[in-house]
Formats: sequence, structure tokens, C-alpha cells
Amino acid sequence: MAVLALAVGLMLGACGETNSATGGTGSAGTGSKPVATAPATKDGKYIGEKAAIDIALKHAGLKEKEVTKLKAKLDLDDDDDDDAKPIHYDIEWKHGGMEYEYDIDALTGKILDSDVDVDD
Repeated sequence: MAVLALAVGLMLGACGETNSATGGTGSAGTGSKPVATAPATKDGKYIGEKAAIDIALKHAGLKEKEVTKLKAKLDLDDDDDDDAKPIHYDIEWKHGGMEYEYDIDALTGKILDSDVDVDD
């Protein structure tokens, strides 16, 4: 159990919020691109931010270079929601006057929720 707690603590320190620079005018911050990691395994490894981003973008039919303000963060605590979700990645971006939001399961890569709204 202590090993699991240590592993989660190390992941939290390494994950945080990532602003992926997509290049060009209007793209998100100057942060580095998320690093791809191995898919989920039986030992409970997370899929990684890059994989989560790729899953969401593919579902939306878009490529990373086509979107702006791309953000990804690992959400370990979703208490602000009535629908409790497993540990997941919150993925957001803007494209064509719309704002896209996805919740991707951090272990399986399953899309838990998606939403597209007019960008305010």
C-alpha cells in the first residue's frame, strides 16, 4: 500500500497541468508538449496525457495542429461533480468558434464524457 501511495505521489509531481504549445498565433502558452507513455496495463499505469489528448482529438475528428489553447491535466479528485468519475484526464481546446471538453479515463483511455459548446 505504501508503495502505491509513493507511486501516485511521484506521478502527481510529474503530471500537473500541461499547456501544449501547438505553434502559430493563438496557440496555448509556452509549455512543453505532453510526453507519451505506455497504455494502461494490469499493474495500473496511466495512459499519459499525450495518449488522452490523441483519443479526444481523434473522437472530434481534429489534429493537434488545428486547435488552440490545448490543455490537459490529470484529475484525481472530482468532488465538484455529482457523477463521481474514476481518475481521468481533463482535456480542453478551442477550434472554429467552439470549445471542446473531454474526460478520458486515465487507466483505460475510455471517453467518460465529452462536451462541445460555443466559445464565449
